[in-house]
Amino acid sequence: MHSNYTETLQKKLNPSFYQEKWRKIALSTEPIDRRLATEAVNAAYDLLEISPPNLLFFDSPYAALRELEKHLGKQPGRKLKKRLGDRLWRPLERQLGDRLDPTLKQSLQRQLRINLGDGRLEDLKYKLERSLGNINCIRSDVWSWRCCLFDYYINELGYQHDLQKEWDVIQLLVSNCGWIFPYEKVCLVCDRPRIILFGERELFHAEGKPAIQFTDGYSLYYYQGVLLPEKYGALPPSQWQEEWTYDPDDNYELSQAIARGLGYTIITELTSEQEALIPVYQDKWKAIALSTVPIDPQKASQAIVAAYADIGKPAPEIIFCASPYAVTQILEQRGELGRPRLGKVYLRIIRVINSIKYQLEEPLFRLWSQLLSQVDVKLFGQLEKLSIDRWLLRFSWILWRQVARNFRSPYYQTIADDNIHRIITHGFSICWLTEFYIDVLGCHHHFKKEWDIFQSLCQTCSWMFPLEDICVVCDRPRILSFDNQRRLHGEGSPAIQFADGFSVYAYHGVNLPEKYGKLHPDKWQAEWILSEKNAELRRVLIREIGYARISQELLATEVDTWQEYELLRINSDVDIEPMYLIKVTCPSTGYIHVLRVPPDISSAREAIEWINWGINPESFALQT
Repeated sequence: MHSNYTETLQKKLNPSFYQEKWRKIALSTEPIDRRLATEAVNAAYDLLEISPPNLLFFDSPYAALRELEKHLGKQPGRKLKKRLGDRLWRPLERQLGDRLDPTLKQSLQRQLRINLGDGRLEDLKYKLERSLGNINCIRSDVWSWRCCLFDYYINELGYQHDLQKEWDVIQLLVSNCGWIFPYEKVCLVCDRPRIILFGERELFHAEGKPAIQFTDGYSLYYYQGVLLPEKYGALPPSQWQEEWTYDPDDNYELSQAIARGLGYTIITELTSEQEALIPVYQDKWKAIALSTVPIDPQKASQAIVAAYADIGKPAPEIIFCASPYAVTQILEQRGELGRPRLGKVYLRIIRVINSIKYQLEEPLFRLWSQLLSQVDVKLFGQLEKLSIDRWLLRFSWILWRQVARNFRSPYYQTIADDNIHRIITHGFSICWLTEFYIDVLGCHHHFKKEWDIFQSLCQTCSWMFPLEDICVVCDRPRILSFDNQRRLHGEGSPAIQFADGFSVYAYHGVNLPEKYGKLHPDKWQAEWILSEKNAELRRVLIREIGYARISQELLATEVDTWQEYELLRINSDVDIEPMYLIKVTCPSTGYIHVLRVPPDISSAREAIEWINWGINPESFALQT
């Protein structure tokens, strides 16, 4: 029965008459009739059993809010937007809205919202709230789509209700008012806009003039549905400038609208040939990022001097160091770091480094903004995911953690994390993607000089600490060793080593103290587990030493036996929870297996059953 009724409704749903009726009301530019608006507001207050308010009329929402902020002075009383919504809409929703099939209801709501423009003036609300704070506003353009929905329920689908008074008040408010700001003692009513202009796909659009304008001149400028600052919107696109595609607030939508106005083609997808070139550019910059070739001081100096000159700074004194550890020593000796025991000292050096770093990077941000304005947001997201290389981030983190350990101060870790040159973490992703956008996708930009400088820095330097008067540059490592999953790894040897001998030890991506790292895992000692406080390192030691050696070297005690199985316990504080082991001796070969079992197991027989996924050990057909 229900499915047949739904099918009938689906065939009958053609709400174009109601859409057009309420669309005209929502987007009307006719001046409101103040007498009818007064009657509508008073009727709404009467439903709330509140005396008629002091009613004030304004030419625009902005004028209304400015008046409220500046001149009303006295508290206008409680905000009534929510109370009115609850009193008028909620009963109707309960009686009518819940009767329609949920899927059908969502489809209808979606269709009505698109055609009626719900949210089209959301930019105006957002703009007003940025200037004046949260606003208590009933928007006729938003309420209109709900009116359309319920009008359709009542007059087309024949739904019955006993809320005629509420329904009449809603229609009066939407039909006779612009935006309404209802307070207990005063109600501000705004007139409708005098101009509303649309472009393709019924998006707000105008070129060189407002797309929305009120009687008092308050205006909104749009280009293909995107809100523009007045300095852009007041000019025709033929007078727009390329640098406007850079927005310091990272407004991607605005940048792309400017790009469209400039005539740029927005790239929405890659060709198969373009996709095939992605690994080519990635591999090129990975090779640079992971190079172990010594840097050329002359080329590095030229790149640094050019970068400083580009931001209007004189050439700094350039100091080359063999390793990151040597960099921090130099900075400390020069008095740039000191021993940062106090947070103020630490914050001072961070501010100094960041000041220069941000100035060096700002042209790159501008370049990126210009390039991204020409790439569809969905495609940009897909390419950005490819640019995040977590193993390179891990590489950098492990390296600078070791520097911090050597200085025995957490401040050096943070300073290094914040200020290392982009080549290992950020630079790799930016460089390959920027070059791909320019060379393969053909994106336009006018930052050739800045892009050349940044590439030169990435290609000739490794890590760089830029300060006002000096720039300390770290050489590349001489040894980089990874496992087959691209994690830093060395067995009895450094995973990273610099020319001065400064080394970083790692085992399958886990940073190791030198005490462990300089020995092959075969020579690691079980007793180290007892004194190791770091849970991650303890897990590495347990896994690589193995339970057989651990049970033997840490003198495990016997808890229970069953046939050739022994349940052992290590009483020492080896791990977070007590360590219970089941020792299995193969009858035919004499080979000993030791496996860990949960600490709540009390017998060898129970341990064997747990290891074999609950199978009773007596049901084994054959033991070998």
